[in-house]
Parts: sequence; C-alpha cells; structure tokens
Amino acid sequence: MGKLSRSKKLDKMPKQLDQGGFKSSSTNDALQDDSQEKSAFEVLKMDKKEDESLVNSALTSVGTPLASKKRRKRRGNDGIGAKRAFIRSTSEILAEKRAKVASGAKGDHPNETSLVRETAVVSKKMNGITKLLKRKRSKRTARQTALSPESKHSHKDDGEQMNVFSEIIATENKKVADNKGDRIFHKKVVRGGKIVELDELENECEHEDDALVVDSFGFDLDDGFSEGEAEDGQAGEESDVTSDVSGKDGSSEDNVNGRKTIMKKEREDFKPDVFRVILKEKAAKVDQKTIDFDELPFSKRADSLLNANDAWQWIISPMKVEEFFENVFEKKTLVILRKNPQYYGNLYSTKKFVEIIQEHYLEYGTNVNVAVYKDGERFTPNGIGKVYADELRAQLNAGHSVQFVNPQTYCDSVWHLCDAIQEMFGSFVGTNTYLTPAGTAGFAPHWDDIDAFLLQLEGRKHWKVFAPVDDDDAMPRDPSGNFSDDDMSGRTPVFDGWIEQGDLLYVPRGFIHQGYTEASTHSLHLTVSVCRRAAFVDLLEKFIPVAIASVAEKNLSMRKSLPVGYMDMAGVLPLNYSLEKKASAKIFNLLDTQLQALKEEVSNAYESAVDLMAREYLKTAVPPLLTKEERQLSANCEKGFNVLNKERTKFTTKTQIKFIRRHAQRLIFETEERCFVVHRMANSRIYEGRPEVTFDLEVELSDGFASLMNAYPEWCPVSKLNCKNDHDRLRLARVLFGNGLIMAKF
Repeated sequence: MGKLSRSKKLDKMPKQLDQGGFKSSSTNDALQDDSQEKSAFEVLKMDKKEDESLVNSALTSVGTPLASKKRRKRRGNDGIGAKRAFIRSTSEILAEKRAKVASGAKGDHPNETSLVRETAVVSKKMNGITKLLKRKRSKRTARQTALSPESKHSHKDDGEQMNVFSEIIATENKKVADNKGDRIFHKKVVRGGKIVELDELENECEHEDDALVVDSFGFDLDDGFSEGEAEDGQAGEESDVTSDVSGKDGSSEDNVNGRKTIMKKEREDFKPDVFRVILKEKAAKVDQKTIDFDELPFSKRADSLLNANDAWQWIISPMKVEEFFENVFEKKTLVILRKNPQYYGNLYSTKKFVEIIQEHYLEYGTNVNVAVYKDGERFTPNGIGKVYADELRAQLNAGHSVQFVNPQTYCDSVWHLCDAIQEMFGSFVGTNTYLTPAGTAGFAPHWDDIDAFLLQLEGRKHWKVFAPVDDDDAMPRDPSGNFSDDDMSGRTPVFDGWIEQGDLLYVPRGFIHQGYTEASTHSLHLTVSVCRRAAFVDLLEKFIPVAIASVAEKNLSMRKSLPVGYMDMAGVLPLNYSLEKKASAKIFNLLDTQLQALKEEVSNAYESAVDLMAREYLKTAVPPLLTKEERQLSANCEKGFNVLNKERTKFTTKTQIKFIRRHAQRLIFETEERCFVVHRMANSRIYEGRPEVTFDLEVELSDGFASLMNAYPEWCPVSKLNCKNDHDRLRLARVLFGNGLIMAKF
C-alpha cells in the first residue's frame, strides 16, 4: 500500500484519537450516569434508502431485521451523535412486560408530574401511546384531502407476523405535493424472514400489531392516560433482553439498573447437533513428546505469522486451522477429547500460581477474584489488599473458586502463547485461570463477549453449553447477566459432558455456559479469550467520528447552526409542529446532502479504518517475548550486556536488517504530509499499563519502511530500502533500530 489509499486518505486523522475528543459510542454510553436526564425524542431522520443503509451499517450487520434486544441498551449513540428511536408493535411491548413480570422484575412507581419516567405498567402506557398516535392520525385525516387509492398499500392478512422495526422517517410527500400537510411513513416489516419495505400513509392503521409505538432504549414515555383509556393487547412469545455490562472478567453481574437479562424461549425446531463438533482422539502414544514452554516452542520459524499458525494448530489439534475458521469459528462449540493428560505440558499449573502469589504483589479485585455459586446465586467473597497463599488455601477449603485475571502478566509461558496468537487475530489476546475445588461450581450460567478457549490443565470439569436462541443473541458485544437454574430450565444444551485434563472446549461468544467439578477432584483450566471488540461495528465506531470531523472541515453546511425554531419543525412524537412545513428544506434536505458527502468520504478511506483498528490492537497488545537471538540482534541486547563498552554499533549499506515481528508495528498517515509509527514493542504486560507508544517518521522515509515490511520475513540489506539515497536509508535503519523494532547483523 502506498502513502494514501484509493483516491485520498482522511485529511486529518488525530494522532491521539482517545485524547482528541472522538470516543466510540460504547465509551460514551459507559460514561453516562443513569441519573442524568435523557430525552426520549431525539432521533435522526432521513428519507433516502441509501442514507438509511449508511447509518444502519455503522450500528449492526446488514440483513438482521430486528435489532438485538440485548444490545439495544448499548446502542443509544449511533456513531454520528444522534439518538435512534425504534418502532415496535404493541404485542412486542406487552411481551417484554409479561416476561419481566414472570421473571420477578419490578418497576418504579409512576410519577404523574414527569414527562419522561419509568413505570411498571408498560402495557397501559404503551397502549396509551398507541391510542394517542391513532387519535393524532384521525385529526390529521380530517384535515387532509382524500388521497388516491393507488397511493395506499393495505396490509395483507396472510397470517405472517408484521413487525415494524425501522425508525419513522417523516418527510414531505413528493407524490402528493399538492395536498397540504400530507406526510408519509417509510416502514420496513419482516414477512416470512425477509425484509419488505412499505410506504404507508401515516393515518393508516388497520391492525393492532401495526400500531406505531416508540421505544427509546428502556426509557418509557409518560402516556398521561387513565386506566379506562388503555387498550388491551396480545403479548408475543419473545421478550426483550436488556442488560448492562459487568466486570472485566466476563463473568457478568446483574447490571447497575437492577435489570435482569431475560431468557428467551427455545425454538421448537432447535437441533443441538447443528451447534457442536466433538472430536475424540485415541490414547496418546507412549513416546509422544510433551511440549516444553521453557524452549519458547512458537518462535522457531522466521515468520511470526507462521509461528502463530503453529500455536493455534497446537491449541485446536487434531482439527486443522483452515477447517476451524471455515466451519466452527463463531458458529459452533468445539469439544476435543484427547485422552492425553500431559498435552499442555508445563504451560501453567496450580504450583506456578502459588509461586506467582509468593513472588509478586497480587491484589483482590484487580488480579484475583474469589467466587462461589450456591442455591442458584453467585457470591464474590473477595479479601482486601494483597493475596496470600494461606488465605487462598482457606478459601478453597471453604468451597470457593479462585480466578486469576491476568496470568500472562506474571507467567512467561502464558505470555509466550498470547504473543504468538496475537499475530493471527490482530486483537488483544487475554487469559484467565480458574481453580475450582472439588464438588463446587464457582460461576453462574452466563455468556461472554469474547470467544473462549478452555484448556483443561488439571482435574476434570463438567460443562453445559447452550447455543443462542436466535441471531439477535449471537455474537453479543457485551456479557450477559447471571442466569439462574430456573432461567435455564427448558433449554437444551448443545454440550453436556466432562472435560478431562488435556482436553479443549471452545465456547463462542454468546453461548451460555456453566461448569462444576465432581466430588473427588479439583479443576484448573486456562481460558484464552480472543475477538473482544474486534467486529465490523467496532471498526465503524472508531472510523465514523473521524470521517465526520474530516467532512465537517471541508463542508461549510455541516458547520452551520441548526435553524432557529428547529424544535417546532419535527420530532418523533406526532404533535402539530408549527413549523413542520419547513422541516424538509431547513433540516432533512441538508442532512441528505451532508450524509452523501460523508458516504463518499468513508468509501474513499476504507484503508484508514483498518489502520485505526490496527492501532487499537497495538495499543492494547502484550509486547513480544523475545528469544535470545532477538535480544542479541536488537537494541534490547543480550543479558549481561556491558553498557560501559565504548564500541558503538555502526550501520552501513551492507548491514542486514529485519523486523522482529510482522504485526508489531504500523505506519499510519495523519495527513498527506505527516505520518507516524505505532508499535507494541515497549508495551506493558498489564492491559493498557502504559500509554500508546508512537514515534514520528518523515514521509520521505515511508516507502523505505514499506519495502522493509514487504521483505519480511527475509533479511534485507540497508541498500535495498526504497529511499531516495543512502543517507535516508541509513537514517531509517537507525530510527527503527533505536525504537526496538528491528534486528541487525553488524
């Protein structure tokens, strides 16, 4: 790739993205306090299909008609600074309420003086809003000129469920421009699993399920109706799933709002075999060599990407890497029964854990968590301050499980494994260990927001794994709350069995799982987690705000103030907006133009989006665990290096150089005239334990940087660097060596 991708990179990409005022929507949501006043009527309105597709692509994958109810809570900001309102049928709202009542959820008491409040009587409120909308439409109908029959599209009663899921897009109806006050709803419905787009007059509402009801991310609208005005509705079979994020360990607590993740009903046609792959190996050969992590086994090849492939092949053996990513990854749980207790060698053990506790300062809540699952509930009886071995012994004897949050920080063998795997995934690879005493279960059933690979190191553990009910719950962005045993009743596990020492269990994100030990044997397993916040939606969350800033600098109309009186021009609530006729000219048409400019900017800078994700990875990744040769040939130097030696390393055009890792550095263009390098060579082994490590590089040296990357994994003489002259080639070599990125043979 050259200096700029496609026609042009983003004009200005902030070098310090996290400090430049651009935050992803998930970050903004996490910072919101529930006590803050939130508006239920903020909505982005667009009337063009392509613009709607552009914005929705920044929120969720195309082709999923109904947004995941579990994820709605976290989707308050859609990447462009505007709130979204979802339109749902009355039956869906009632289904949510009835499911909450069934699960014991309680609401707040109504407050008659508040315009926006939470209430327990959701069915009454939603039906009240439905009636309000109908009455509003009736009043408008009386004022409107009768429209031609050709312009109407009535719902067909074909027995198929009609679920309205897109936002209201109110615009001037160009088809009937002569009729004053006419507006049109652009709605999408789901028919037989397919998305169908409808254009219906807003006063048309033939079926109860077609009533338009606004649901603004859990904040109920004050209906202001008496009980007599409420209308009955029929609850659907599925209920909303809304939950907040919990701790960093992936074992979720109930969210801060006191809400509970509601379990959906399993489909009648559910087939467990579709969601699992079980491989059983024969007994290990007597002369089979056990892996030794003291030898850094995944550093034997010249290419770090091939080393990553070797590490991954070892984890999922005997399944092939290509087969795994094509048929299993993110789709099915994988169980590998090896009948080889020594398969994981000296990767990690209870003995190592005790040594780490004795040699380092580990703290409760930061490095170690204690948990117990009893009578359907999880408790966390953590101690305070430093963790002591004798105290942990007492916890284990009491039947409590012990979680070690970040073993890669203190155990070199686990660090080596994470370092190798990172090269393949391009995202942070973390680990946890779980030490569970005999006859206990430390954690409640839950799903995680990561893909988890459970390596059984000691003992055995019984696992139950449940697949997502539907696509809405698949691959979630946040962990679930804790489920109870009652929640799981009626669900069919896709795997229900024992994992022995040396075996592997893969649990895709979104798959509910729970394990317990037998009465006679403890269990120790290492969880390797990948692909957290590394989806297309995460790429767009980082990229879209930067693209908007770039377009705004070149587009004067985006920097103009909103028109005076804009609040009287439009809104989701069907009021008689006094300046409604001006909405199209003053707001919507300008938004159309601005979004088209944004679309062009984004499509011309896809590569910049990839750079942003690579930068995030390099900021969070663990640093490389260098071999003896890599230390000797780099600026790190071998152990025992004499710093008093006056002899100086000197580069010549014949000096052979090579990057230490393929994916340990990235050159990023901030503007056409400025670029910098971000790398992980000096990162902390603690997650984001140090600030992002970068250094500026002159643009005229960027081609030389690219030529050295292209030469990897081969050694490259300085004379072959693609720079203007030898002076620039030597300058580039010194800069890269001085920042610890390359090895050199002097």
